[in-house]
Amino acid sequence: MLDTGCFRVRDFVRPEAIETMAAEAASLHDQTFWSVQDHNPYFSPDDESFPEHHPRRTFQHRQSGFINSDLLTEQSLLRKIYDADVLVHFVWECLGTPQPIYRWANPLGRNPYGVMEPTHYLPWHFDGNEFTVSILVQKADEGGVFEYVPNIRTPDAENYEHIQHILDGAATACTNSISNPAISNSSPDASRCTGSPESSATPPATSGSRPMCTTRTA
Repeated sequence: MLDTGCFRVRDFVRPEAIETMAAEAASLHDQTFWSVQDHNPYFSPDDESFPEHHPRRTFQHRQSGFINSDLLTEQSLLRKIYDADVLVHFVWECLGTPQPIYRWANPLGRNPYGVMEPTHYLPWHFDGNEFTVSILVQKADEGGVFEYVPNIRTPDAENYEHIQHILDGAATACTNSISNPAISNSSPDASRCTGSPESSATPPATSGSRPMCTTRTA
């Protein structure tokens, strides 16, 4: 994980639990909060102090949704997994950090289901958190490839030229991808990506230093 910035644990959740979570998400689908917006990789406003063709001024269109955590009952398996102390300690040991980690208390965003419809796209971006743990509840029929670039910037070097190269559609030797990863909340897999040195994106399906990532559906 230190080399790649991400790892995937297959069969982490039992199939019957995945079926239960998938049914829960389906039952709440009509209450999905849809996010449709244009944003740059930093989720920051346009800054005219930078030139036009610059990562800070490169905006891409995002379409994705969330079934917010406050809609889940106390009996929700997803909520129970999130609240399990054993999982927190497992993730902490995987991270190998001396500092303790804590659950997010935000009642809306602590453990939502991520939802993406065909043609939806989550553009290249830097997460604000240091790491992310996701469970894939339903695989995409096609597409659904999670791409990320580890260790692309540091507190001392933004590496704008490389970031713009990726935003322009160029693949690099540093770009990693996972097909049908555990990034949108039917597969019993779990994955963890460090949220610091990478950038990521998720292509359409039919999800210190910072990583950059993207997710899209087909």
